[in-house]
Amino acid sequence: MTLRDLHRLAAGLRREVEAIQPARGPASVFDGIEHLSALRHFPRFAREQLRIIDRRSGRLVPLELNWIQRQVLVAELRAKRAGRPPRFLILKYRRGGVTTLQQALGYWTTWAEPDSFVATLAHRTEDTRTIFMMVSRFYDRQAPDRRHRKTTAGVHHLEFPGWGSVYKAETAGASGAFRGSRLTRLHISEAAHCTDLRAVHTSVSDAIEDRPYVMESTPNGRAGRGEAFYEFWQTAKRGESDFIPLFFPWHSDPRNVVPLLEPDELGTLSDAEARLKARFGLSLEQVKWWRHKRRALVADGRSASVIYQEHPNDDESCFLTSGESYYAGELIDRAYEGCRQPIPPSELTSEYGALWSSIESGRLRIWEEPRARARYVIGVDPAEGVGRDDTAICGVNFDTGEQAFAFHRNDIAPDLIGSEFLGHPDHGLGWLWRSSGSGAPAYVVVERENHGHAVLTGLLRVSRYPYDMVHHDVDARVRDANPSNRAGWRHNHVQLTNEVGRTLRESFPVVRDVETVASIQNVSNEQGTAKFGGRDLAVAFGLCAIGMTQATWPGRFALVGGQVIDLEELRVVG
Repeated sequence: MTLRDLHRLAAGLRREVEAIQPARGPASVFDGIEHLSALRHFPRFAREQLRIIDRRSGRLVPLELNWIQRQVLVAELRAKRAGRPPRFLILKYRRGGVTTLQQALGYWTTWAEPDSFVATLAHRTEDTRTIFMMVSRFYDRQAPDRRHRKTTAGVHHLEFPGWGSVYKAETAGASGAFRGSRLTRLHISEAAHCTDLRAVHTSVSDAIEDRPYVMESTPNGRAGRGEAFYEFWQTAKRGESDFIPLFFPWHSDPRNVVPLLEPDELGTLSDAEARLKARFGLSLEQVKWWRHKRRALVADGRSASVIYQEHPNDDESCFLTSGESYYAGELIDRAYEGCRQPIPPSELTSEYGALWSSIESGRLRIWEEPRARARYVIGVDPAEGVGRDDTAICGVNFDTGEQAFAFHRNDIAPDLIGSEFLGHPDHGLGWLWRSSGSGAPAYVVVERENHGHAVLTGLLRVSRYPYDMVHHDVDARVRDANPSNRAGWRHNHVQLTNEVGRTLRESFPVVRDVETVASIQNVSNEQGTAKFGGRDLAVAFGLCAIGMTQATWPGRFALVGGQVIDLEELRVVG
């Protein structure tokens, strides 16, 4: 081989590496070209032989891999190099090109690898049809001298009999989909929207073995239909599954910009835009893109807050602000506009003792430190404390309606929630946000069903929290007006639904916590009924609203003109 031949070979290998590298980031993605196995040929194959419809022009164009598509391909190559099963869980923004890439890879595998069986599952029949049309277009537009002979086209089925390979698309949930098959490549599209994702995954896991398996989706909430994908995602993030998690926020894609016509054309940024710009270091061109997408959703009659689902910013809040809400979108949007950042831990001035670790971890967020001459109401939605549902606690200033704090943890036993986190005289939430001057702590409303009994036991019997500062059912009082032993709020679904709705309509009490609003947004609508299961902060805030209509304080004291007055001595106390 001559020196010229060696230079020509090196140049060809260099072009292959450049073709598959990301559009931005480090110039050297790989340590060497030895990692480029069979997949190194795919970008060239896609560019030369596959055609897609360009969304802007509506014309057929070559498939040039965009930024997100290159990232996914690089991840698969790295997994193969590391000897890991190429299983990927992809959380992404809408229309980034992940589905197109997976269909192109699927067609390429069917075309290049004899005796292969490639499969795609979509969550709806119409999506299955759309995806298969893309694959059919790949075949129809491929050069005739490069195509394999196919059988008569079946429904969502492409087969090359002389090559022994098959591509098939089905709707997720189809009975026994691919059970007993041996798949070469598998793609599940919009997995968070599948009816029973766990059953689908179980059905196909044995069929795919250690070949490429991609499950991708936009978020769809933490509960209901989206719960399984959310749990898959959390497990993958902790490194407790074979799936490799890949997250693609909208602002990671360099294409997602709209050029400015004038330097100051955006004017004053909204609070949401300013927060996004500061948090993620966005350019004004990116902010303009986000603003246009948000307005487009509103123009289509959808809630503006849906943008956090369609185009997520991070892989936590997108699960909080997604799903179909029982409450009207415009009310949710208005509640989000009222949200504020909590006080940074470094700026807090009160002593929080054992609660400090929860503050540092973000489990306790504070908007209003305990004030003199103020009264507070606390709502508590208890949980078992074994790592699943959260115990959620919200505090509200009774007189101003401002949310004072939000707390949620899933690792504290309910009796300790009552005796330590609520009722401890030194650092309990009920005593920290006390009614200054009256000597009375906050008025506490605890849902008493299930684990609420343990919370109430810890609160009343262990910590000796004042009995008259814990909510009792009105109908649980005996004739001599002494409260019975039935402390706590007996779950009334209609009352809770109505109080949360009234809070949104009247903006009182005022929600300051974005996670509380997200929890309210995730109250799902099932045949006209609000479902609060798993929406812990929504329940806790609703209990605050209920408590504000029924709270009582010791009769000696009253709030007059913003000051606590001792009615016996007729003086201001503080």
